[in-house]
This record gives sequence, structure tokens and C-alpha cells, in this order.
Amino acid sequence: MSVHGIKKESYRNPSQLFHEGKKAFQTFKSFPYLSTRVFPALYNINIYPGGLSESDLIELARQQVRANKLPACLAFGWNRGLWFDGVGYETWCNFIQKGGAILGDKLKAPQDFSRDDDFATRSQLLDEYSNKSRRGGGYLVGDPENCVREATQEDAQIGELHGNIIPRSITVCKVCGDLKGECFYPESECYSDKIWKLTCRCENDNLCAACGEPLFHHKLDSCFYDRDSGGILHVAGYLVFGHECGKAQVPQISRKKE
Repeated sequence: MSVHGIKKESYRNPSQLFHEGKKAFQTFKSFPYLSTRVFPALYNINIYPGGLSESDLIELARQQVRANKLPACLAFGWNRGLWFDGVGYETWCNFIQKGGAILGDKLKAPQDFSRDDDFATRSQLLDEYSNKSRRGGGYLVGDPENCVREATQEDAQIGELHGNIIPRSITVCKVCGDLKGECFYPESECYSDKIWKLTCRCENDNLCAACGEPLFHHKLDSCFYDRDSGGILHVAGYLVFGHECGKAQVPQISRKKE
């Protein structure tokens, strides 16, 4: 992994201090913690013990990021964080994640820290901050934009997926039996002229850091062929919150065809 250090500032002028104080209202202040991006503007925060050394905190965060394969930030303070892109790169920055809707401990950490002396108090603070961050209401909608691409002249041989009619450009995975490959999907309301990429369960590398099992049956922010509906479904990031360790649970997915 590549790590870039940032020199610690020895002096900040009053205007900068005012700006940092203003930004702090958008930031959970009980450091340290790991903030993981699971969906646009939706983050999960895991409280980490303040008594751990910096090196232990970093290793703990690395374990969780390696399992989840999601972008995250290990926040040490208002202006110091170690950022992970979810695929192996990390860098030190003088800013941390701010704003968005916050959920607490919905993604499990590699270790259970609930018995720590200050966990209950910090967890209550996180619950209060989480509720405040989500007062705006609304609902989450998945976007399959990352599953599609523009068609080119070389894509002339790619066929169309119509219900149970499978084109030759799609194959069946010999391990899990899912369809995978690329196709046109004319039944889509928004992307009927684009190429869709289908993934199989074997390509899913989003795992729970606590139990090691998949967070969902398909990779997050991917698309797969659903045999029950005969259509393509998108796996939105927020579906990870249906994961329960030790249970082969399949959360319900919207049957709306994108």
C-alpha cells in the first residue's frame, strides 16, 4: 500500500480556526472512528477505542477496509484522517468526511468493542448525531450507472436480453450458475441503448469484517440477472444493512426494472 504523510501544522490563524469550528457541526466529534461510504451521501461510522495506539487503529481500519472493499476514512481529529479508496490505496489528508446521512455500527468492525469503558457513552453520542443527520427524511434510490457503458462499433455482436431469452454474449458461471457478461437490455427505461454488465455471485468481494461472509449475495453497485423476475436488478450499497452474521439472509430487492 502507498501511504503519504502530511506534516503537522504548528500554527493556524483565527479565521482558519473559525472555519474549522463551523465545519465541526457537520462532523461526528468523538474520535477516533472509521467512516465508511456505503452509498452516495450515506456513511457508516464504527467507533474505535481511544486507548489503542495509532498503529493499532490503522491496522484495525485496514482489516475492515480489506473485508468491506468500500471507501473509508479513519478519523483522528477534525483535520487529520487516513483515507482508503477500498481497493488498496490509502493516503493521509488534513480533512475528514463531513456531512451526509450517518448510520452507526451497521457495518461490523473486526472486533467487538462494546465492553470498553466509554463505548456506551460514545455510542449514545453517535446515535444522537445519526438521528440529527437524517432529519431531512427522504428515501434512497439505487442508480445502475456503473453497470452500463456506451455502445461502440465493436459491440455489433452483443445481443439483447429479453426475459428468459439469453444472448450469446452472456455465459453461465460454472460455479454459481449465475449469468455473467454484457448485453443490451431494451426493457430498461433509461439505458436501453447502452451495454449492461452482469456479474455473478463469485465476483462478490464485499465481505463482513466480523464474520467474513458476503454483505449481500452479489457485489455492491453491480447488476445481476434475477431469474424470478426475468430482469436485471441493481445492488444498491444500502442493501448491506440487511446483513446478519450467521444467517443466510437475502434482503428484499426492489423489482423495479431500471
